[in-house]
Amino acid sequence: MPVNTKLRWLTVCLILAAVVHLVVVYATPVVLTTVTLNRLLENAPANAMFHHQAGVTTVANEELANPTMLVSTCIYDVTEAPLRIETFVPKTFWSLALYTRDREAFFLLNESQTPIDNVTIDLVGPTSAREYLKQDISVPIIESPKDQGIAVIRILVSDETKRAAINDMREASTCALIEEMRTIVVPRLKPS
Repeated sequence: MPVNTKLRWLTVCLILAAVVHLVVVYATPVVLTTVTLNRLLENAPANAMFHHQAGVTTVANEELANPTMLVSTCIYDVTEAPLRIETFVPKTFWSLALYTRDREAFFLLNESQTPIDNVTIDLVGPTSAREYLKQDISVPIIESPKDQGIAVIRILVSDETKRAAINDMREASTCALIEEMRTIVVPRLKPS
């Protein structure tokens, strides 16, 4: 084989190796996240808060050690009715993130963005939103672009002496469908 032909083959192989490497590097997180989320959506009960074991996060039936982070998840399906999420906000890092079934993050709230020590939000989807949004509701309403997804609450335990108290607050977090869409009357000032 002439040197020119060997050089061409070497160049083609290097380019092909680079392309394969880039595809694997960029596709692996997407594939793993999709598989994990789909397993969660298939195996977890919908519209109920699941509090993962303290210090251990169970994802797709695999335990991942995480001694400083407490995690709670709620697989939601708001096809028929809105969902109410209620949680306490401890005096440490705390976040509430909402994702669609397709891994699209559409809402994030952390402890520095809320001045109060508890958060209540109503989550509506494209099919449950129309009637609910017409009502006078006293809590913030978040519109999900899809009817199904996952809510994730993360709390950092930076002081081990406060772990039990923080865990009790986390376990008081709930998510449940709002079966009866009651109108909450909020007093309004009349223009003078």
